[in-house]
Amino acid sequence: MRPGRADLHLHSTASDGTHSPEQLLRGAAQCGLEWIAICDHDTAPDPGAWATRAREYGLRTLPGIELGVYLSGESASLAAPGAADKLDAGEVPLLAYGADPLTGPLADLLAAARRDRHLRMLAMIDRLEETGVHVTWEQVSAGMAPDASPGRPHLAEALVHSGYASTIPAAFAQFIAPGRPGYVPRRRVDVEEALVAIRASGGVPVLAHPGLYADPRPLIEYLVTLGLKGLEVIHPEHSFAQIRGLMECARRLDLLPSGGSDFHGRTGEPPLGSIYVPAGWARDLRDASMEAPSIHDNPGGEW
Repeated sequence: MRPGRADLHLHSTASDGTHSPEQLLRGAAQCGLEWIAICDHDTAPDPGAWATRAREYGLRTLPGIELGVYLSGESASLAAPGAADKLDAGEVPLLAYGADPLTGPLADLLAAARRDRHLRMLAMIDRLEETGVHVTWEQVSAGMAPDASPGRPHLAEALVHSGYASTIPAAFAQFIAPGRPGYVPRRRVDVEEALVAIRASGGVPVLAHPGLYADPRPLIEYLVTLGLKGLEVIHPEHSFAQIRGLMECARRLDLLPSGGSDFHGRTGEPPLGSIYVPAGWARDLRDASMEAPSIHDNPGGEW
C-alpha cells in the first residue's frame, strides 16, 4: 500500500460499472490505494458490512452514493452542460459521502429513484422497439447485478452487443442522448430535496464533476446557498486549468475538496489507481459526515 492515496469516485456492478464490489476492493488494494469510495447511482450497500470487508484488504472506505437530481424553474439555466451527451439540461449529480442509505429520508429517496430507473429503462426499450430497434430487458440486464440500478450505459452496451452501434458513445449519440429516438427523461427529483435528505441522513453533499458544465461557478455559488458542502475537484474529464480553478473556488467558498477516477471499468478509461487524491481529503469528508446533524447514528462505524 502507498499511504496517502484515495479514489473517492468508483462505480460497481450495483449500478453501471463492470467490476463487482469485491473486484474493486481487490483491485484497489493491489494498486496501492488507502481509501476508496464506491459511489453507485441511487444505491449503496450496508456501510458497516462494507467497511468490515474492506478492512480485510487493508483498505479504508468512505460510504458514497451518486444521485442525479435537478434544478427546476429559472435556476435550471445554471446547470447548462458543456456537452449534451454528458448531462441532461438542469441535471446536478451529487455525491453523498458518509450518509446512511438504509433508513430515513435518503433511503426513501433512493427507493423512489431505483423504481424510476427501472420504469425509465422499460420505456426506452419500448421507444426503440417502435423505431425498429429490437433490444430486450434481458439483454440490457445481462451484465447487471441482481439489484443493480439500470442506466443508459446498460442500454448502450446492449445496443453495441446487438450490432446497432459500434461503440457505447455511438449508441448514445444515435439512440439514447437527449433528442434521440430512444431517450426518456428521468423523474426530476429537486436538488434542494436531495440536499436536505443527504444532510438529514448524516451525509456530506458534494457536486460531482463540475467541469462538465459550460460555466460551473454560478451553479456552485447557488448550490452553496442550498447546503452544498463539497466540490469534486479531481476528475478524469477535468483539465489542469479546471482543476486549478475548482480548487480556488473550493477554498474561497469553504467547500471540502474531493475527487477520483469515476471508474466504471470500460475500455479506454484510465486504469484503477491511476487517478487519486490525498487521503487527507477522505478523512476530512469522513469527519464532516460524523459532525453532520443527523436523525440517527452514522452507520459506518469505524471506517
